[in-house]
Amino acid sequence: GINQIRHIPGALSAPLGFLEEGGAIRQKLAEARQAGDREVVRFYTNRIYDYENIPHPHTGIHITEVGFEALEEYVRQVREVLGYEMPLAVDHFGHIGVEDCIKLAHRVEKYNLAWLEDMVPWQYTDQYVRLSQSCKTPIATGEDCYLLDDFKPLLDARAVGVIHPDILTSGGILETKKIGDYAQKKGVAMAMHMAETPVAAMACVQCAAATENFLALEFHSQKIVDKWSQLVTGLPMPLIDKGYIGRLILGGKGTILLASLLFLFVPTETVFFGSAVAFGLGFGMMSPSYQTLFINLAEPTRRGTANATYLIAWDVGIGAAVLLGGLIAEISSFDDAFILGLIMLFFSAVLYMKVIGPQYEKNRLR
Repeated sequence: GINQIRHIPGALSAPLGFLEEGGAIRQKLAEARQAGDREVVRFYTNRIYDYENIPHPHTGIHITEVGFEALEEYVRQVREVLGYEMPLAVDHFGHIGVEDCIKLAHRVEKYNLAWLEDMVPWQYTDQYVRLSQSCKTPIATGEDCYLLDDFKPLLDARAVGVIHPDILTSGGILETKKIGDYAQKKGVAMAMHMAETPVAAMACVQCAAATENFLALEFHSQKIVDKWSQLVTGLPMPLIDKGYIGRLILGGKGTILLASLLFLFVPTETVFFGSAVAFGLGFGMMSPSYQTLFINLAEPTRRGTANATYLIAWDVGIGAAVLLGGLIAEISSFDDAFILGLIMLFFSAVLYMKVIGPQYEKNRLR
């Protein structure tokens, strides 16, 4: 973006003193942080926030031909290293107007980009329509949108080719699923924004697994991915393999197994409520993962049938388990009912590892 070329003479034009003012604020903020003066740091943090949140059309910043050449050269070098087989998207352009965004989009079209992200504020639907219709690269936005209500104007106007919701700010797992489903109806893919904790990342994985138009999940913690993989035992290693995060079926089974053991053998009030949370997490990991497994084994015209079959089997299984558990508890005890459930859970995990998982990988269609 423009911060990358700010130091290049003649790369940017702006109202007199505007760029220099931003540089001065950043310099004073850095000096205050080094001096440890919290009040001054707070003051200049607020100043830089106000400065950097001037809406794009109102800054008056324009990229010159020198700047366009520098940005294009940077994209060219990245593409040369990656090759054309790997998707490449671009973000963080800076606060420039839609006209400069169109010019830049034209300059980098030859590099076959997956999308151009957040070129103007998401609220400007008309500008996104103009931008999308002026270039051949998909346009993406949405990480700052809240609820489906914010996405509908963009999707109804076909203003973007990719939506980019963040599960922590878009309204949660269910709301993000609704956003993805609505985008699918409009013929728009969903790439999920994610710069969060491992827990939120796994929530994104589950949401993505249950959304058919999912394209990619953003990931910023590549330097500490080994630590992520070690937070929970019993999962495939590495957790992220060639860009893919595995569905957490076994992780869900393990969580439910642990919750059952604690509930059975540590009868305290804290464990009682904690095991309930663990049960919920376990089922939350397993249910959408199994649902995706069923859908990915079906032809596109049969996915509705596969989804319905899965849901019927799930409900029948729960009903049968409640009936069987109740009979055992009446004849013997609740402890015996839980022990039988643990045994069945263990054997189901073995069955998944030895039979179901390999069969799925062999026969999956997606």
